[in-house]
Amino acid sequence: MTENGARQQVECPGAVLGAGAAMKLLQARHALGIVRALRSGPLRFNALGRAAGVPSATTLHARLDALRGAGVLDHDGGTYRLTASGEALSGVFDAIDTFTRRYPHHDPHSILKALQRRYAMRVMRELRHGELGFNELYRATAAASATTLTRRLDDLETLGLIRKTTHSTMPPRTTYAHSAIGRDFSPVVGHIVGWGESVTWPEANDTDAG
Repeated sequence: MTENGARQQVECPGAVLGAGAAMKLLQARHALGIVRALRSGPLRFNALGRAAGVPSATTLHARLDALRGAGVLDHDGGTYRLTASGEALSGVFDAIDTFTRRYPHHDPHSILKALQRRYAMRVMRELRHGELGFNELYRATAAASATTLTRRLDDLETLGLIRKTTHSTMPPRTTYAHSAIGRDFSPVVGHIVGWGESVTWPEANDTDAG
């Protein structure tokens, strides 16, 4: 499935989810893991928690409520299953699988976990346009603090998805860009953005995915 394929319209009444809301929804811890687990078929609550590796019932309930609110999954008779909107996320996982075949030593679960942390996917999205300085990223991602953004950048650099360059200028300037690995991973972020721009909420709302 191509990145453009993720933009195919999913027919649901309501308001367009939007790229920002999609990333907020899917950045919530375990959200993508839940969707991945349901790709193999419907699951009951406890089985879904085990398959997605969610450590507590409280967290699982919170994520399921957010995903249901966004129309990603249905709950019927104690069983959870993906909706058409949820199935449209397949491109995200296909892109992840393509990436991991090329880079078998990069654990997709570690990457997903890192990208589910606040602002990480926003950083990856903004760097798709090219190299940016710290202050440019700070403005573009609307990060809550410079400290939080620094932590996310360190996470992504440790994973090898971005590279940091310190320029010998006065004053010194630091810029960030996708590494070769990060460029190959960027289609994953592209699919999430495209999905958010094509699917709709079942109802117009502003549910916070956490």
